[in-house]
Amino acid sequence: MQVISLGMGHDNEEMTRIYLASIQTDVIDNANNKILYFLERNK
Repeated sequence: MQVISLGMGHDNEEMTRIYLASIQTDVIDNANNKILYFLERNK
């Protein structure tokens, strides 16, 4: 959580938890799939 919080520029992890709780899991899954696709194509 700390790494995500720092990467998002949040001052504390609680803000990150609130933010992440508001995101639908299909949005996160879609973003992760795009990242994995990009990484596979750029080995």
